[in-house]
Amino acid sequence: MKAKRIVLALVMLMVVTSVALAEEKPTPPTLPGVETVNTDYVMKAMESGSALIVDARKDSDFAGGHIPGAVLCTSTGSTDIADAEVDATLELTKKCTQVTAWDKAKPVVAYCNGTACWRSPKTVLALTKMGYTQVKWYRDGIAAWKAQGKPIE
Repeated sequence: MKAKRIVLALVMLMVVTSVALAEEKPTPPTLPGVETVNTDYVMKAMESGSALIVDARKDSDFAGGHIPGAVLCTSTGSTDIADAEVDATLELTKKCTQVTAWDKAKPVVAYCNGTACWRSPKTVLALTKMGYTQVKWYRDGIAAWKAQGKPIE
């Protein structure tokens, strides 16, 4: 009986560890057809209004604080950028009226929680598929934004 408890405890530990590691899987450093930008770029775009800033996180994350002026356009939450996931995000993005109303020739920046968040990579790839020509990816996301003391709305 004691051996079964130990085995069960080890299995539970392995499951918890594998889930935690999957959530920390870093995103690729670059994506095809997309420019990766830093905090300074996003700050300038926010201040000037020169780019649409898209928050790809969950509603609850957005409500907890976001880059001022950002619009919420949630992506799928899986940890990959397979075509099916990007296409599912594309369908979600088509429902974001502030995104679809934006001029496809103007810059659009997407972000999420940071380098281990897979929502914004899918969003920028979906935007590219939708015909946006100046797609930017703020890979460091809200974590870097907050760490650098930038304003939150």
